[in-house]
Amino acid sequence: MRKIKDEAFTRDWGLYVKGADWLSTTGYRTSARKNERFYRGDQWAGVKAGNLPTPVFNIFKRITDYVVSYVASSPVKISFTADDREAGELLGLECEAAWEKDKMDKKIRKALLDAAITGDMCAHVYWDGKEGRPGGAFGNFRTEILDAENVFFGDVTTPEVERQPYILIAGRAFTSELIGEAKAAGVPKKEAEKIVPDSDTYSVETSDGTPRTTYVVVYRKGKDGFIHYSKSTREAVIREDVNTGLRRYPVAFANWTEKKGSFHGESFCGGIVPNQIFINKMFAMSMKSLMDTAFPKAVYDKTRVSGWTNAVGTAIGVNGDVSGVAKYLEGKGIDPDAMTVADRTIKYTEECLGATDVLLGQSIRPDNAAAIAALGQNAAIPMELIRQSLYDFIEDVALIWLDFLKTKFTAEKTITVEKDGKLETLRYLPEIIRRAEARVKIDVGPSAYISELSSVGVLGNLYSSGAINAVQYIERLPKGYVPAANELIEELSSHPEEKSDM
Repeated sequence: MRKIKDEAFTRDWGLYVKGADWLSTTGYRTSARKNERFYRGDQWAGVKAGNLPTPVFNIFKRITDYVVSYVASSPVKISFTADDREAGELLGLECEAAWEKDKMDKKIRKALLDAAITGDMCAHVYWDGKEGRPGGAFGNFRTEILDAENVFFGDVTTPEVERQPYILIAGRAFTSELIGEAKAAGVPKKEAEKIVPDSDTYSVETSDGTPRTTYVVVYRKGKDGFIHYSKSTREAVIREDVNTGLRRYPVAFANWTEKKGSFHGESFCGGIVPNQIFINKMFAMSMKSLMDTAFPKAVYDKTRVSGWTNAVGTAIGVNGDVSGVAKYLEGKGIDPDAMTVADRTIKYTEECLGATDVLLGQSIRPDNAAAIAALGQNAAIPMELIRQSLYDFIEDVALIWLDFLKTKFTAEKTITVEKDGKLETLRYLPEIIRRAEARVKIDVGPSAYISELSSVGVLGNLYSSGAINAVQYIERLPKGYVPAANELIEELSSHPEEKSDM
């Protein structure tokens, strides 16, 4: 435990110190950072290799990327069912716009990759009062993905967000910005002057010379049933007990694999580290063996030869008979079992982690779409638990958005949508949204990879049987399968007599 006088820091900073100390005792931060290094390919850090080569065959990143991409490959859409049909439609449109605005497809993949590397994924939804909206109103909710090591739960034994007595988020911002925020919130000048650059946990300045300060935001459930928040630095309180108007914590949290007795989970790729180290060492020693023995070494009699040279065409003077003057030593070579073990380690590691040939794109016949679809469904079975965690995570984000839509959006506006090829204008009435009883539904489509291959296979069968012509076939192929598809369709349409020759 760090020794800091109680009067030296604010109440919320004390919670931060407590959380950081607990995190250190679990080894979570050390493990997460090690996994992240291995993912980047920095796999020989701290190793004194000497003359040994330091190759990196990064199966760690390859397997992780494929599994994460496969789990996130199915398209997801948020929809709402409400007792008021118009309210449900408006909520769906607002969430669709928020999904596009915040580039949530990219952020969801980032959260899933974080979970694979560290064990956890975390999203934070906050209110941005400066963002403009249609109709002259200001303010909108934004979603950010947080590193789980910067999130601290009041109850460290469970990952269930709504059961927490408080949730603390640590961050870092420019010192000048935090001082400006404190003054805008009416903090006395003497209190605002306590906001100073970091000097212990972090360096005082960033690479550009600008000082930064660590801050903490703490969300708590108030006695009134609403979520309140406070914002502090080590010695200064910027905001104290502000009612957000929300009924839910604006934090979504999920594990890759749950761990009993801890809100932090187990990562997907943590178990790959020992295998990755073994593979790198096997290849390193094999390379060193080849470097030492691949080329024969000359041994000569120094009593008859004063010096030896391998230069081409150079004569070597010998005193007396040349027989027995020198010979070459042949290298033993590498035991083939060594490389066999390395190859099997790679193969077994992939198979044990669910990275089958279907996921890795190996040994698949592209001419049988139905078989690929069946293989894809079987390959997805080991990933089903993390997929359900991901969908629950997205649903939690949508529920937080719903809370913001009911609480923060108080201005009327119009929304233009396209229905049956025509533009239609809908009125957004806040009172209708607030009164509506709505439920979130996550619609999940088939995996894009499997679905695309299946579609191509079905189209091929239809064309082969004569049910559709060449133009209909090309028009329905996924984009990018046929170069200059539009030009080809025009040529086929202008020469209908040539269609039957294809």
